[in-house]
Amino acid sequence: MGKGLCYLAAVLATVYMGIIYNRSSLIFLAGVELFPLLLLLILTVQRAFLRLSFLQDRFYMEEGQKAGDLALRIKNVCFPIRKLTFCLQAKNLTTGERQEARFSQAVRKGVSSLYLLREFSCGVWQISCEKIRLSDFLLFFRIRKRARVRCELVCLPRTYKVKGILFTEEADGEEAADLRTTGGDASVVREIREYRPGDRLRNVHWKLSAKKESLQVKEYGCTFGGELMFGLDCGRMDRLCLEVVYSLLQGCMDGRCRVRFLWMKPEGEIKQLTVTEEEQAAYALELLMRQGTAPFPEEQRPRTRVPALWLSQGRTLTREGKTLQEFSEEGLERQLSELEIFL
Repeated sequence: MGKGLCYLAAVLATVYMGIIYNRSSLIFLAGVELFPLLLLLILTVQRAFLRLSFLQDRFYMEEGQKAGDLALRIKNVCFPIRKLTFCLQAKNLTTGERQEARFSQAVRKGVSSLYLLREFSCGVWQISCEKIRLSDFLLFFRIRKRARVRCELVCLPRTYKVKGILFTEEADGEEAADLRTTGGDASVVREIREYRPGDRLRNVHWKLSAKKESLQVKEYGCTFGGELMFGLDCGRMDRLCLEVVYSLLQGCMDGRCRVRFLWMKPEGEIKQLTVTEEEQAAYALELLMRQGTAPFPEEQRPRTRVPALWLSQGRTLTREGKTLQEFSEEGLERQLSELEIFL
């Protein structure tokens, strides 16, 4: 507003001076004062041909990492732009968290990319480019550009290594082919047999050996595989809940476990997804973050013959009514990394 008033005053002064003095002065001063109009015309043409877009419509990342691929593609076909300013607004559709950042950048002629390195918490983020303004070379004019520039960013929560969700030999799983079956590192005794050359002395069952008058060895190990139902009974989604769910699903994948993952949407619809691979675990979590959760009414909890785990309010993990772990903000990594479930 102030610049416009100054410019109007300069035009009136030119007219006044042209009346008092000769015509050549009027032509010269009018030409000088037409120069800002030329800048405004060039800036208007630049605004018409300037194109802004994100490099992708959807980005994926993990919490704690920078969104290195999150970049704005700028296509300028006319003259270089001295200054392009805009506001980057991001809203977490899962938790309602909001972020805002302002950027200012000179734009050369052609196509360029502006990388927007930011850190985001877990959830589904809707990112938009707002309040786009262009400035001329002398920073005299600044005009606004209306554009609809949006993208989505899916930020998966960090995962913690769960020791294992393993099935004992009663389950129909296949035998594990790692140190759990041969090194005596697992905590389940599969069988007691006679000593063989190469067996560890610490695995000898001394009391039974004394009775049978021959060395008897405890063979440790578990089996991989089987089926598990994992139900989520939460009325809200927070960071702790997402990290626990994702870590447990990853632990099931490490144990080659087939998971029937269930949750209830806020509208009351029960969703079920079979998870057998890590990609499916990430997809299940993305659906969970998009759709939200609601607690199960007690009478609507699905009944099943397969082993069932329930996570309630993101804190308590239970199986058959028995609490396996109560999670807290403090020591969450330790609680998850020390969690070992044998079914």
